[in-house]
Amino acid sequence: MDGYQYTWERSRGTVDWVEERLDRALASSAWISLFPKARVLSLEAMCSDHLPIFLDPFPQTHYPRLKRFRFEKVWLREQDCVEVVTKSWELTAWLSIQSKLSFCGSELMRWGSHLACDFIKWLAPCKQKMGSLRGCRDQTSLAEFVETRKRYNELLHNHEVFWKQRSKSLWLKEGDMNSRYFHSIAFTRNERI
Repeated sequence: MDGYQYTWERSRGTVDWVEERLDRALASSAWISLFPKARVLSLEAMCSDHLPIFLDPFPQTHYPRLKRFRFEKVWLREQDCVEVVTKSWELTAWLSIQSKLSFCGSELMRWGSHLACDFIKWLAPCKQKMGSLRGCRDQTSLAEFVETRKRYNELLHNHEVFWKQRSKSLWLKEGDMNSRYFHSIAFTRNERI
């Protein structure tokens, strides 16, 4: 199993802290011959004492796509967004509205393209750091773990906002689950474009 080896814990941060490896994945040699690249991953759980495990029979390599400009709602969660828009608007004061919008769009894309699409890249260091701190029992490591978990939850929320915008499901309220239906709407819409 890749990731943290213990899948259950109790009493984190106390002298009674216990960690156990309760969850496992089993496969026969026939199944392994059908899925030779399969991987079992230990994932992070933010609100549970159990870490979920994930069996991925077909791990895939993701290739980046070229994208045209679209305003990302996630950008509004960043403090620098207003500054980027203001500066680009001031730099193009003498141009037409269409030119201003085009320049502002390119500046936003240059500034924030990584904020909307690289969630895996941003989440990976947090997961890795939480994994390395998971077994540590000193106060500094516990505080660092809590801070990293907070950042990880913030990134997950940004990811949720990103997919809400993609799905255009206005009925989805803040805090609802990131469901299969939610993603299928986004991908179906993407295929039509």
